[in-house]
Amino acid sequence: MKKLNIWSLCIMGVLVLLASACSTADDTASDVTADGKRPYYFSFNTGGMSTTPTRGLPEAALSKHVGVSSFLYAKNANPGKPNFMWNEEVVKKETSWRTRHVFAVPETGHNMKFMAYYPYHEQTQEEQVLTLSDDNTTGPTVITYEVPADVKDQEDIMSGESDVIDTDVETNSLSITMKHRLAGIQFVTGDIGLAGSIESITLKGIYKKGTYTLGASNWTLVGSPDDVEFTIKPMYEVQVNEDGVTLADEEGGKQVIAPEDSTLLILPQQIPVDAKLVIKFRARAKGEEEIRLHTLEAPLRSNALTEWEWGKIYRYKISVISLALEYDLETHDWEGGTDQSVVQGKIVI
Repeated sequence: MKKLNIWSLCIMGVLVLLASACSTADDTASDVTADGKRPYYFSFNTGGMSTTPTRGLPEAALSKHVGVSSFLYAKNANPGKPNFMWNEEVVKKETSWRTRHVFAVPETGHNMKFMAYYPYHEQTQEEQVLTLSDDNTTGPTVITYEVPADVKDQEDIMSGESDVIDTDVETNSLSITMKHRLAGIQFVTGDIGLAGSIESITLKGIYKKGTYTLGASNWTLVGSPDDVEFTIKPMYEVQVNEDGVTLADEEGGKQVIAPEDSTLLILPQQIPVDAKLVIKFRARAKGEEEIRLHTLEAPLRSNALTEWEWGKIYRYKISVISLALEYDLETHDWEGGTDQSVVQGKIVI
């Protein structure tokens, strides 16, 4: 399966959903049932971004389905339960998107509000990584998500909500902007003075589970970060020249360590005090005759960086100097990838 270039990933996923409750197009008339019900039709505009399907990395376009809930309520009231639709699956049909089921025209004299999340998850009795508050819950939809241990199973969670819709006014289109709700972690080489192989990279002691209320400004973390680990195994071969300088293709000596589908997608969070970056590096140290596996650690929290925010990609530039692990950190906004700040962390072991 074709993958996106890693540098094209720092783009905020913008989804515009256009829902039509009353369509006059000839190709939709045949979908109207005998009692006047019809599906809601959608189209989405991702600003010309790629539509290549991806897993285990931030998405610039939608490759899966969208889940939508909507609320119908009196104009002098607040939204109650998702009584118009709950976790309705919006699927791709040729060049357009539509709800899987049909719905009656909403009553006049009311307001409506739509809430969307991505990717869609069917709600069953089986244990799953993403669950929703049920259709008897009053208020906005609540997502509960547990980040899978395997990076290839991690998903780029997005969500958005509509403006309030007046059912007395004919509305032919409805737009919802979807935003990334996780943080991305990537790794590149810095100055590594020893030839060898990076066998694994681990984020240790961070939160993996949380709840998010659609429309809210943050996640609520659940459980403890103790004993939580996320590991990728790039088996990256470090090559150095005779002067001990790391060989790399990119300007500044940087080279992507992990494959393109190994961006860690984690919950935004205050970085726990005891959280660590752990590297397994197999190399022959200076003065040693045998190649050994070395475990190198560095704290993830520093004065320069105390929090991972959603909608940002954190790019760790790893250096190993005399078996001491150091890193620089570049932070890119998903939106365009143009905003960048650099913080540094260093530890000697």
